Amino acid sequence: MSLLSRFFIVVLLLSLLGSACSSGTIGSSRIVVSNSTSTVAKSTAQVNKYSTSLPVTGEVSWIYNCERGLSAYRQNHSVGGKAQDVFLYGDFYINQQNGSVESSNDPCVQQVISYVHSVGAKVNGVLVFGTSQADQNAYYMQNVANGSFSLDSIVQALQNGHYDGLIGDFETLDPSKANLFTQFSAAVYSKLKGRYLWGQALIHKTNQDQSIVWLNGFQDWAGLANTVDYFVVMAIDEYISSESHPNSTNPEPITGGDWLKEIVQYAKDAIPNMLGKIVWEFALYYSWWYKDSSGIWLPVSGYSYTYKELQQRISHYDTLPPANQLENHPNGDAPYIHFIGNDGNEYYVYYETPDSLRLLTEELTRYVGSSVNCIREANWVRDQDEPAGVWNILDTDSHINFCTS
Repeated sequence: MSLLSRFFIVVLLLSLLGSACSSGTIGSSRIVVSNSTSTVAKSTAQVNKYSTSLPVTGEVSWIYNCERGLSAYRQNHSVGGKAQDVFLYGDFYINQQNGSVESSNDPCVQQVISYVHSVGAKVNGVLVFGTSQADQNAYYMQNVANGSFSLDSIVQALQNGHYDGLIGDFETLDPSKANLFTQFSAAVYSKLKGRYLWGQALIHKTNQDQSIVWLNGFQDWAGLANTVDYFVVMAIDEYISSESHPNSTNPEPITGGDWLKEIVQYAKDAIPNMLGKIVWEFALYYSWWYKDSSGIWLPVSGYSYTYKELQQRISHYDTLPPANQLENHPNGDAPYIHFIGNDGNEYYVYYETPDSLRLLTEELTRYVGSSVNCIREANWVRDQDEPAGVWNILDTDSHINFCTS
């Protein structure tokens, strides 16, 4: 969940890359990558038009870095004439050993809650594992499912923090534990029902590519549909869909339009009655690739830049020597630059712009089609120094109909 790191000028950056490149997870990646293998079945059904009435606004902000997220939210928090609801980290870290939830005790968390409430929006806490060890996570869920661990501490934290709801953001569990994960979600849903909304963040899936069941196999979308009030579908980090990751044969964008269409189709097949209760998640970061000596494209890790910093550096692309400027595609739904670094390596950087996010949202609207009346969207993450134009361009696009209730 890290951002990308700082640099001063493009030429300096390209020099540094020669000694700093390494393969692995892209530094800005939203999804936590672990390793395991299994298979998972998908369910299919006819698409039905479904009510979109849900107390989550049409545009939702993830806030992970509290102070930076609050600053960004204060600058601009309105889309479609309504303040954005918030998914907020900080008060719901699971202690897998005793079943309690623990807080970061960051005073900024209550500042976010107070401010968001003051502008008429809602705050949903984010429930996460305290560690990324899959066996400990399974141990906790098993004890919740069989009643050994109480969920009272979750309810108490929601009450004490004056939260409006809770969403689970789980990304590290063995794919063989899909039934257990569904049982756990059902237990939380039953505990919160009638008091708080309960949602789940889903790692992307497509009908065409079942090669990453080691990552998303623990999430049975159809089974989970009866255990939540809504879903967030993470339509991001397309590169993880490569079957041979990280030894990818081609650099991938963060979210490509064709790939997005495949994700929407999977949702239509697997959870047709939930289409009106999905928040679709896009990115505010970028993916960065280099070609190794054997000709394989690998993600670059170890850097962390904000959205604003990256945009400033991309604007200096034209200052590179002409021989280094291979391709520059600032338009479309997956903008990128393609260049040769001073170290002699070949690079791709995919990034997002206000216009690319607008195009992706328009494409999403077309793909979902008449199955729903309006769109809900979230962006990871509101601490990237993103320009206000990101929200203004979405707010004024007549082709996009964000939900207001």
